[in-house]
This record gives sequence, C-alpha cells and structure tokens, in this order.
Amino acid sequence: FPVTIMSVSYSRKQALSVHLSKLTAAFFDGMGYGFAKIISIIIAAGCFLAGLTKIGLIQSVSLMLLGDSTFAVVGSPVATWLMAMMSGSGTAPAVSFAQAVLPTFVQAGHIATAVLLGALAGFGASIGRTMSPVSAVMYFVSDLSASEPRELIRIVALPLLAALATVIMYGLEYRDWE
Repeated sequence: FPVTIMSVSYSRKQALSVHLSKLTAAFFDGMGYGFAKIISIIIAAGCFLAGLTKIGLIQSVSLMLLGDSTFAVVGSPVATWLMAMMSGSGTAPAVSFAQAVLPTFVQAGHIATAVLLGALAGFGASIGRTMSPVSAVMYFVSDLSASEPRELIRIVALPLLAALATVIMYGLEYRDWE
C-alpha cells in the first residue's frame, strides 16, 4: 500500500524512513536550541555568582544576615530573587546562596534557621527565574505563544510578587524556631 506524504507517494518502508529522518532533524534542532539559549544562560549565571563570591560580597552578606534574623528572612528570598531575575537561572542563585551563606548559620548553631533560609532562598530564586526576561522558561513560552518576554512578565509579575511577599511573611512568622 503506497503512503502519500505532501503529494509524493512512498512505500510504507520509504514513508517510515522519511518520517524518522524528519523526526531526527527536529530532535537535534531542539537540542541545539536548548544548548544555545538555555545552557549558556546557566553557565553565565554560574560565572556571575562565582564572581560575587570571589569579591567577597556573598561572605559580607552572610555575616549581615547572621546578625539580624528579620533582615535574614527578608534578605534571603529577595537577594536570590534579584540574582535570578538578572541571571535567568533559579538554580545558580539558590545553590550559591546555600553554599555561601548557610554554612555560617550552621557553624553558629542555628541549623533550623539555615533550613528556613535555604527554603526561602529557593522560593525567591524560583520566583525570580520565572520573572526573568532571559530565563529558559521565558524563551520557551515566548516562542510557543509568539509574544515578547516583556509582555509575559507583565502578565505574571503581580501574582509572582504576591508569592514573594507570601514567602517573606511565612519566614517572618517562623523565623524564631530555635
């Protein structure tokens, strides 16, 4: 039985071969897009945050946070939110915050506070990544919806800022576990 693809008749075997060739090409086009747009953003974010660590900014911030629990609870999600907004990565700011700041709290014996701050920082980073015009999610959604990232951010900004405020309020309520 012949199979017709775009007005060309093929045998079943030829049609399968054509389909697999197109499928393979589409797969590698997607992989190239992902590497060019997504992986490069994550690498750049990691480099940016490594630079902040190298100049001592992260250590200075962690000592300030250790001195004031209210500032720590507000500062951890806000700092990672800002870093994620700038970098487009939620993972890099959250992991950098956890590696740079939380050991200071653990060494000082504030383990529950370190856990709380780590969770708050993770939420802040996720919210910031979702609001970032250079994030992977914005690239994918703007391509799929044929719209500009700026337009998408305008749509999600208010609910995400409300989520950030909720995270901060939760942290303020539970900051004195120890």
